[in-house]
Parts: sequence; structure tokens; C-alpha cells
Amino acid sequence: MAAEEHPCLQRIRTCCSEVMQELPLIPDYSVSQDSCIWRPTARVEPELLGLHTQVDAIVQCMLETIAEIREFSNASRPLLRLPTELLCKIMSHIPTALHDGLRAPGHRDSSVWRHEFRDAAMIIPISQSCRQLRRIALDEASLWTGIAVGGPSRSCAKLCADRSRGLPLQIFMSCASGEDALNGFSYGLLARSQDILVGKLARNDTQAVLDRLSSGPLPMLESLSLGFQNDKIADIEYNDQLTLTKECAPRLTRLSLISVDLVSPGLASSLTHLALDNFYKHGVYQGVERVLSVCCSLESLYLRQFMDVNEPEPHPEYRLPTPRALPACRRLRRAVFESMYTYLASYILSLILSDQPQLAVQLRHVWDAKFFPVPLELFHGTTRLAIGRYSEIRGHPPPYPRYVAFTWGITASGPQYTIRKTYSPDVDGFMMAAPIGAQTGLGATERVLLHPTVLAGVRELWLVDVSPSKKGHVAPPVASAQSLLRSMAARMPALETVVLVSESWELAWAGGPPSLRLLPDGRDPGFTAPRLNTLRVVHGFPLPPEYHLADGRLSGSDGSLDLSVILDDLSSGAYDYLVHLIIEVRRRDQIFKEQLAVLEEFFSTVQVRVTEQAPTMELPDYCVEPYAWPDKRLWPMKCW
Repeated sequence: MAAEEHPCLQRIRTCCSEVMQELPLIPDYSVSQDSCIWRPTARVEPELLGLHTQVDAIVQCMLETIAEIREFSNASRPLLRLPTELLCKIMSHIPTALHDGLRAPGHRDSSVWRHEFRDAAMIIPISQSCRQLRRIALDEASLWTGIAVGGPSRSCAKLCADRSRGLPLQIFMSCASGEDALNGFSYGLLARSQDILVGKLARNDTQAVLDRLSSGPLPMLESLSLGFQNDKIADIEYNDQLTLTKECAPRLTRLSLISVDLVSPGLASSLTHLALDNFYKHGVYQGVERVLSVCCSLESLYLRQFMDVNEPEPHPEYRLPTPRALPACRRLRRAVFESMYTYLASYILSLILSDQPQLAVQLRHVWDAKFFPVPLELFHGTTRLAIGRYSEIRGHPPPYPRYVAFTWGITASGPQYTIRKTYSPDVDGFMMAAPIGAQTGLGATERVLLHPTVLAGVRELWLVDVSPSKKGHVAPPVASAQSLLRSMAARMPALETVVLVSESWELAWAGGPPSLRLLPDGRDPGFTAPRLNTLRVVHGFPLPPEYHLADGRLSGSDGSLDLSVILDDLSSGAYDYLVHLIIEVRRRDQIFKEQLAVLEEFFSTVQVRVTEQAPTMELPDYCVEPYAWPDKRLWPMKCW
């Protein structure tokens, strides 16, 4: 029995038969038997019209046949044998997450709060590769909700919005002028927007974009980030205002504004996350107080680059009258103050201290930080304390010059409060130029740190790159800083574990070998640390690649952990109270077996742990920001 002919082939055969039947009916037409080419001998255009139509039908049938053959062939490939749900998941990860340039607070085109933007236009090429993938892509509306307005994806914005079939949209705009942004908003996308991030807009378009955002209801909007280029000088006030109301955006909970004035206090009442950056105003502290006074739902606050317009540079010890704490801030859990004068940070900190059950405060590069009077209550119940010198890469990305600066940092953490504070040196040190020892210590915070109630409950102490041992040309901390650290360690009756971190940023020249000389001397009659019995040594964890210097000056660790200084310290008999030793290194690091064998004579237990993840001091859950950008850097370089 003959095999049944495919329907497509039957249609082609039928069309060809009809053409052959009609050809003899065309007058004045001859056929060359040699060349098999039809040669018209007269004007036969009317008669050929029907013939052209049938030939087109034959071609269309052939194309359809080829497409079906290709689809049948593709269906046998391993990729298309996967379940549809798994293919949808794979396709959802094709668009690259728009993290670069957006995740670092302080950049003018950035957002403080995380946005999961993925440009749906990147799915279009794979949806055109075969019928099955196109059918899957078009059937899954959630693949098309990320829309980039402006730039190369501008023409695809409406197409993606139509394919998302009414689902909430995530809109990302990054363009040089507001015209693209206004055109993007004209597509009618605002009413369906769940997340909106606008960055890099010129200042002369600011108010037009803000007015368009406030022109209609935004019932689905949950997160809004607006960033504008900073082309004004510091003594000119920013008057661009966001007039969006709570009635227009009832679901808005996360707001980030750069160089924009928030003038609708009612909008702030439902916010859980608020970030204000580059804020220049007359009486700026009063404006902040007015906004915070209604933030009854606020959980995270980020304030950066605040300045009073036309105010002279204040004296380092200048203070505003201490305000009353705002009851509206009792739900606040995380607050960051960065790049502002001490008197402003101190004033705002007094506003938010409202008997919270838990609160984490970060003071990052606050000017004149040595004079910042950190309230004693923030150190109440401290159980973990970290103090150290951290190296930080500063400057712009390549090809611009970058350099290494050194910063004192302190973290005090407990079940109720966590305080993080950095102390930048008066003059940033270039690589191997300015000695770290020129820094004089922790300034006004010394009185707080030496308070008996602050240190009474500390069980874990981290000392980061503060070894008193000299290595090469890098000076150890000055005598006053060493004395302070030694005094603190001696006033911790509950101390159980000391963690010595050496070469934490993979800078072989950043500090000397680990040493015990900052620990209390067990031979001292006043020794008051009966529980201290565990020593951890953490060595040589890398600086993230994006922070390496472009010219290769950033030499890394030589891969060996030098324990000779610790051995010398142990032989003195001053640290016989240490019983347990834990050494944490990378896989590539070398530990001298001879030194390790001698250490086993001084400790009851010796453990060597190999890990590629840099150990850090554990922090309570309330310190973790759920809407922070993914960040592999170590503190104090990252915000959360």
C-alpha cells in the first residue's frame, strides 16, 4: 500500500496542474524546448495575472512546507524537548538584569533601593528563532513586563507593553534629556507601572517629568526612583518638586529621589523606604523634620549629601539645639547618613531615636566625624565589636585614575542597636604614600567606647588590619590608637573570642603579620577577661575585581600566612589563657607546617578552615535590608 502523500505536497501538485492546463490557452506564447524558458511573443499581461497568482500560491505552499519541516526538525532538538514551564524560566533569564550603574548609592544615575529590571526587548530575537519558542514567548505575558524607554529599546516599548496583556510593568528610563521620558510616558504605561526608575535626566527637564508623573493616578505603583544630573553649584537651591500625592499612588512604599524636593508630606505617610540624595535647601534640617514627622510606616532611611544653601562652613563642633524625638519613627529599623556635616547628622539622628525595639545606624563619611557625639544609648547591649583600618578604592572607573584610601571603621552590634561609623583621614592616602599611622584614632568616640556599660557585654572582638607589628614601609597604628584598643580589650569582662583579620583586602602592604599584643596581658593583676579562650585568625581575602586599580599597582597577598609574631607573643606567657585556635584562609594560601606544629603546643585545639568567602562579623537580622542591591563587597565599602 502506497504511503499517503503529505497535504502540502498535494496542494503544490494541484496548483502546478492548474497552471499547466491554463498555459496552452494563452495566445501568442511559445516554448523553447532547448532552454525550457517561456518566451512571450505578444502582450499577454491580462492573461498572465491569473498565472502569477497561482505561482504565488505555489511559492507560499512551498514556504509553509519548509517551515513545517523546520519545525519538525527543531522539535527533535534537546532544548525544545524540555517542558514548557522550564523553557519559560530559561527565557525569563535571557534579559540581563539592569544592575550596572544603578546599585551603588551616591551615583547620580542610581537608585538606593533594588529594582529587578530586565529589558523584555532582549527576548524578541529568540522569539523569532522558531515557531515553538515564539509561541511559548507570546503565551507567557510575564516575560514582557520589563520595559526600557529611551535608547535602542525605545521602539519596542509599546510592543512589549501589548504583549504583557495588562500585567504590572517595570519601567526603566536612562536618557540624556527628558523628551524621551515624556514620549515614553505618552504610551499610556504609567497607570500600569509597578516600578519606575528614571536616571540621568538633564536638570532642565526635571519639572516637566515630575509634572507628568503627578498628572494622573498610579494605582499599581510600589517603587519610584528619580535621578537627575547635578549640573548646579552647591549654593543654588533645587526647587524642582515632586507633587505626587498619596491618593494618586496609594500603594507606593519605596521612594528614592536625587536632586528633587519632596513637598508632599502626605505621600511619606505610607512609605516604608525613603532615600533623599543631593538635597540643597534653606533650613534643610527643618524640611527633613517635616517629612519624617509623618513617616509612620518608615523602616529604612537613607540620607546623603545634605547641605544648607548659602550657609557658611560650620565649625566642627557646631551643633543645632537637640530636637525632640519623633514618635512617627518608632518603626524605623535602618538609617544611613552619608556625606553631610556633623551638625546635620547629629540633629537628624536625634529626631529618629524614638525608643525603637531594634535600630541599625550607619554614619558613612560624615564630615568632621571625629567630633560626632554618638549617643551612648546606641551602644547599649553591645555583644559584638569590630574596629579596624579598611582600604578603600576611590576615584572613577578606568581610564580615570583610582587610588587607595584608608579608613578607620567601627561596628558595635547587639540585639537592640547596631552602630557603624567610618572615620576618613584628613588627607586621603595614595598608594604607599601617606602613612596610615598619621591617623590619630577614633576622636570623640573614645569616651563612649571606654564607658564601662558599653564594653560590659561584648563577647566577640574583631580587630582588622591593626597589627602593631611593622611590615616593610607601612607603619602600624600610632601609639595612641594601640593604647586605646588595648584598653578596650582589657575592659571586656564577658569577652570570649578575639578575631584577628590580616590583609583583609588582599593588600600585602596594608598591615603587619597578626599579633596578640593588643590583647590583655594575662599576667596583669587586674586581668578581667576570665572567659576569653578562643582566637580566630582570618587571612588574605580578596578585593573584588571591579575595585582593582587599572595600572596594576594593587599587588596581592603573597599567599602565605606569617604566624611568627603570634608564636613570639605566646612564648612570653602573657596569653596562656587562650585555649582554642581557629585559622581561616583561602585555598591558595600557605601555612607553614613548622609554625602550625609549634602552635599545637600552645593550644588545646587547632582548626584550619579553608573558605573562599571572606568571613565577616555576624549582624542581627534587623540590619539586613531586603531591598538592597546585590553587593559582594565587604563593609565599609557597601551600604547595607
